[in-house]
Amino acid sequence: MSAATDLFIETARGASIASVVPALGLTGLKRIGTGEEAGPCPIAGGRDGFAINTAKNSWVCRKCGDGGRDAIGLAAHVAGLDVKRRADFLEACSMVTGEAVPEDEALSDERRAELAKAREERQAAAEREVARREAEQNRFREREWARCVGDWKAAGPLTGSPAAAYLTARGLALPDPVYARCHPNLPYWFGQGKAAQVLHRGPALLVMFVRPAGDAWQPIGLHRTWIDLSNGPKFRPFIIDPETGEALATKKMRGTKAGGLLPIAGRYSTAIRMVGGEGIESVIGFAMREADETGVFRDDTFYFAAGDLGNLAGRSVDRMRHPSLVKPDRKGRKRPVFVPGEEPDLSSPAAPIPDHVDELVLLGDGDSEPVFTRSAMVRACHRHAQDGRTVRAVIADRGFDWAENGADPAWPLPVPTGEVHSCPR
Repeated sequence: MSAATDLFIETARGASIASVVPALGLTGLKRIGTGEEAGPCPIAGGRDGFAINTAKNSWVCRKCGDGGRDAIGLAAHVAGLDVKRRADFLEACSMVTGEAVPEDEALSDERRAELAKAREERQAAAEREVARREAEQNRFREREWARCVGDWKAAGPLTGSPAAAYLTARGLALPDPVYARCHPNLPYWFGQGKAAQVLHRGPALLVMFVRPAGDAWQPIGLHRTWIDLSNGPKFRPFIIDPETGEALATKKMRGTKAGGLLPIAGRYSTAIRMVGGEGIESVIGFAMREADETGVFRDDTFYFAAGDLGNLAGRSVDRMRHPSLVKPDRKGRKRPVFVPGEEPDLSSPAAPIPDHVDELVLLGDGDSEPVFTRSAMVRACHRHAQDGRTVRAVIADRGFDWAENGADPAWPLPVPTGEVHSCPR
């Protein structure tokens, strides 16, 4: 091996992953943490199994079972080169340095043709896999949407129904329940495929997830809350996982929620003010605190629920370390817990706030994990801020949600008394 080749290899080994990423043409990567990006593997495709971490000078592909801490290995992975073969190794070094391989060490024409053919075959296989997966997902969405429509059609008006009685039992009231319905006997399915079984049947409160589409709503999913009026204080059934004995969630979503919302009261198209939170009951409770003496909600406000904090705030561009929580790893060592950060990923979907809204109040529950909740509230404020709009996040008192704060007669004032975060941008 010549001195020129030695220097060529040494230069490649000294290169960082951060320095070679632009030259490798990696696309579709999204920031998921400090110095960390994830996306589809350039060889095997997928969605987010491939990741690079420039802070740690490392890369990994879970789909291929490959990874490392050097730029040469990354370049070889991207190009489908075998670093155990000398000519392939030097070609990867060339990709890293941008310099030509010394003449007497270059790849043969036959090997280049072999690599090009293998690369084309891998890309074609990855494209077929993407098409297959998309077709399967489309079929699943169609089946789910058909079930949403069936459940909605089988439901009746809220007034006089068990769902209305449920709200009353919770100390809540909807003066104009145009967006909600009640299913008289909705089955609660558990498991998948042939193993699926019905664990419970009973009345359920239904609200559609919708997206604005011109002057109308586009329904995209369904939120379901099962009801048991004999089981206070939440008045929802106790449904047990037959395998673990643990209690199962009595609120479930079907279809899609991303980028949509659950309308509760008011007119989206004309409201100059919006109030939104995670859950239906919390938003109703807050609306009651703002209502007039007859119980009528503010007529300038559109009230909505997002289903969860992720849909209210959208994804974050990075993570932040929780100040106190830790969890054990596989070896029993304590590791820090990370939560989504405060900076929004504006490319991700979230509940839609129209431009004509000049005041937005975002509700956080005081009985949720406080660090996670506050981070999401700040992120939502940043995401939905625009010139001329006042945005604030209001978190209920510790240990309570807005359903309890709003319904409790000890909280008579229509002014938030929970912690207020003002998030200008």
